[in-house]
Amino acid sequence: MIAAITTDENVTDCFLWEPSFLQWLGEVISNFGPAFALFGVVWLFFLKRQSDREDEAKRERRKLYREFIAQSQLVLRVPKEADWAEDERIRTFWAIQAEISLIGTDPVIDAAAGFVVSTNDFFMSLEQKIMGRDGVMRTKFANVSHSRDIAIAEMRNELRD
Repeated sequence: MIAAITTDENVTDCFLWEPSFLQWLGEVISNFGPAFALFGVVWLFFLKRQSDREDEAKRERRKLYREFIAQSQLVLRVPKEADWAEDERIRTFWAIQAEISLIGTDPVIDAAAGFVVSTNDFFMSLEQKIMGRDGVMRTKFANVSHSRDIAIAEMRNELRD
């Protein structure tokens, strides 16, 4: 006579060596349940802290980006004189851009730097048309507007993520 072993019997023979295995497994789970729960609570606590830090950093970047854009409006009101670089509005604009280079992402840092360069060109260049970072010839003001639009788009993309 041929004996057929069912899958149930095979699993029981291979993994459940003793009938008390399930009882032992239940005891382990019940004994270590509080430890698992404590581990879960600690893990959730650290996840929450990390999320809070990320939210705080995002709020700080949002505030800094708003200051940068607001300051850019003031910079364009600076008279084109020989000592334009000494104007407090220009210096504040540069300082905010330096802060962006510390906490911003690479695309925002690059876009903000491009905006500052085009703003500096607006004051320094004697030509009416200058070449932008993208290789297109524009008027000085159009170049500033274009680089400002790029900076704003990069800032939005970063804050959206």
